[in-house]
Amino acid sequence: FDVKNGVVQSFSLPPVYRADQAMNQKIWEHQVIQKQISEIQVKAMVTRLFYDILLSQKKLALLREQELAFAEFFRIAELRHQKGESDLLELQHTKLIRQKIRIAIQACISDIQAEKDHLRFLMNDQTTFEVVNDDLKYLPGNLEQNLDEHPLVLSIQKRLSIQSAKNYLEKMKKLPEISAGYVFQTFRTPGEISSAGPILSYGVLSFNLPLFNKSINKRMAAFSLESKAIDVQKNEALEMLKLKQRQLNHKRAKYDAQVIQYEKEILPSTESMKLLVALKFKNGSLDYLEWIQSMQEIFDSDLAYLHCIRERNQLLIQQQYLTNEYATE
Repeated sequence: FDVKNGVVQSFSLPPVYRADQAMNQKIWEHQVIQKQISEIQVKAMVTRLFYDILLSQKKLALLREQELAFAEFFRIAELRHQKGESDLLELQHTKLIRQKIRIAIQACISDIQAEKDHLRFLMNDQTTFEVVNDDLKYLPGNLEQNLDEHPLVLSIQKRLSIQSAKNYLEKMKKLPEISAGYVFQTFRTPGEISSAGPILSYGVLSFNLPLFNKSINKRMAAFSLESKAIDVQKNEALEMLKLKQRQLNHKRAKYDAQVIQYEKEILPSTESMKLLVALKFKNGSLDYLEWIQSMQEIFDSDLAYLHCIRERNQLLIQQQYLTNEYATE
């Protein structure tokens, strides 16, 4: 019988290896873009959370200011009750409102702590720090969007490039392969089991032509169909970004107008109202129901202003996400 030992290796032609290298390069570029998208998303969340903490801290300051005002009013209410100038209802009503304010303060403190913990998690930093900024309003950079260059669109385009590279690689696989090696062969008869017999060694060099390309053609057809589906996804993503851009512009215009109205009209009126309430409170010309109602209106106006700023900040940060640029580092 025949015993044959040797090593034979098959090699593809250089165009196949170049096509495979090009495909891997496209895959790597796609992963880089995906990493950029993740970084942008985290940056948007950090920016949003940063300004949310600023506004929560401002709300806490307003609550504490209101609590101090009601503490003073409660002290005077006790004196009025002791002198018989007011009934028990006035005293208990003031006490109840003050207790509610204290509960709101504790809830606000808890919210701020939770937001700071979330911020440290996003920044992967356990350092305790104070969130400080001179302005509660987010100041964006350039909001001119070139949506064709948005990372989401670029990512889908890169997927198209990967599909093209895969298709080209399959096409290159139709080229012949080269087989080369060395063979060591012996010849023995059944009666020569212990004998080495004649020995023959030779080199092997051959070209292997693929006779049946049906599986390759099917894979190429599948890649072509998938490329068409990805192209549809790209167009849908681009239209979605454009729609989102228009929606954000409309919503932001509404809150821009409200913030301007608060800063030019409502807040100055609120400050004037604070001075008048304080003056009437001192000279005793304001009864307790009028004082409570006035203080609540002042507080509600301040909170409504903070709400407008918060909504405006959120919309601006979303728009900044569309531009892939951030003014706040």
